[in-house]
Amino acid sequence: MFPAVVFALVSLRAGHSPVPLRAVGPGSHLLNAAVFVALFYFPATAGAALIFYGASMLVAATRRSGGCEITAISNALLDRDDQVGCLLFAPVDGAEARLHRAAPTSDPG
Repeated sequence: MFPAVVFALVSLRAGHSPVPLRAVGPGSHLLNAAVFVALFYFPATAGAALIFYGASMLVAATRRSGGCEITAISNALLDRDDQVGCLLFAPVDGAEARLHRAAPTSDPG
């Protein structure tokens, strides 16, 4: 159910805008965290949420995609690169971005 809902929302947005979604600011991080907590708080949705987030993480790792994993399945199916803020991985993503900016570039010629 959760993958279908996310897929439907991303599909609707993709139909209106070919530009990838970049909801990675503080508000997006907090909204995603609130949805995450709400889904895990209620026993009726906790199991499905665990499966959805776990499967999304596996898809994101397989595709080597950054950002929050909530859009990983829809991104794979729609061949997109939408990203939504993820409070859990924000520190890791930030540190990784700093490392990539600080890495020296090699000029072979």
